[in-house]
Amino acid sequence: MYYLPSVLAVALSAIVFTSTCWSRSNNYMGPRTGAPDETTCITCHSGVANSGSGSAWITAPSEYVAQETLSVFVSVANQGMSRWGFEVTALDGAGQRAGTLIRSDVTHTQLATESSTGRQYVLQNSAGTYNGTLNASPGWNFRWVPPAQGTGPVTFYLAGLAANASGNTLGDSTYTASTTLSEQIVVGVSDDSHTQLPGDFGLVRAVPNPFNPSTSIEYVLSHSANVRITVFNSMGRAVRVLAQGIQTAGRQSLAWDASDTQGRPLPAGVYFCRLETDAHSEVVKMLLLK
Repeated sequence: MYYLPSVLAVALSAIVFTSTCWSRSNNYMGPRTGAPDETTCITCHSGVANSGSGSAWITAPSEYVAQETLSVFVSVANQGMSRWGFEVTALDGAGQRAGTLIRSDVTHTQLATESSTGRQYVLQNSAGTYNGTLNASPGWNFRWVPPAQGTGPVTFYLAGLAANASGNTLGDSTYTASTTLSEQIVVGVSDDSHTQLPGDFGLVRAVPNPFNPSTSIEYVLSHSANVRITVFNSMGRAVRVLAQGIQTAGRQSLAWDASDTQGRPLPAGVYFCRLETDAHSEVVKMLLLK
């Protein structure tokens, strides 16, 4: 007779545990990004991390400039699953919070801060689990304001979850990924943009990146130069010439609306923008989302 309450308590605790794990869609449950001193989603969800055909990944520029905002995109994929989640943080080489994370998609993401470490996290909210979306590759966008100059390399750590929406944590898949951004040190560029730079140009980048529906190509010319800016698709074919001719020294910016030479919209995917002068050439990789 005395065992019944104990059995009931165990059963109730199992229900509470399952509910708590699933409630992570609305409540931050602690650091789970897979950083060197953190656990992953496998803490709540059964299975083996990074197994099977699924994956999680981070799309971000390879470099950052101190305190100049950039866009980051994360995604999770696994055939047969129908509920999704993620958690990501940005840390410097010492494992400390690096910069500030900002929600771009307030409908599907939320922010959290770990009280013991001060680390900041972006993760899905209830709508961001895309519950019932079978065989999807859902993605989430956010922005990041890098830390002060001199911080050095910053690494984004990501944990992703692909769940079967069964109402419990059995049979779910968890993944981890990371990417490191090196710091681009800006030297000798004043606000009036008249300071000379080595070579013909610098600071070539696309903002935002990833983007939809348009992005801005930003660069600095140290002196007047004959400039040609061309966009290529992933097959190496030129799809649009954005600029061609003499441009004056200073900061420059031009927009691309993801269309080809005839003004037709291009499909989602990876594109490359090449900036050329008579003496130099530089390429920036861009990701168009749809």
